[in-house]
Amino acid sequence: MTIKKKLIITFALILTTLAFVGLYSLIQLNAVNNQSTIISEELIPQMTAANNLNFDIARFRSFEFQHIILTSADDMDVLEIRMEEMNTNITTLLQNMKEKSSDARIDDMQWR
Repeated sequence: MTIKKKLIITFALILTTLAFVGLYSLIQLNAVNNQSTIISEELIPQMTAANNLNFDIARFRSFEFQHIILTSADDMDVLEIRMEEMNTNITTLLQNMKEKSSDARIDDMQWR
């Protein structure tokens, strides 16, 4: 074999190897993109909702403690109205979280 043929074969092997590595990289990046899309669309909003729920429960407890301390009936009535609103908000957040927790895309994620 001449040097010209050896160089052509070597260059062709390098190009095909780079093409296969590039194709494999694109396939893997697509898989990563799909997983990160699921995370950004499903898991992060659920984490935000859980954080909001935690904050609302803490505020509700604060209202309960304020209710214990108050002596005026009018102030207690106003606080009870706020507590009822907060309770309905907490209940709504819990229902939304239960609905979203049964998403099949999250169950199918491959955790590595």
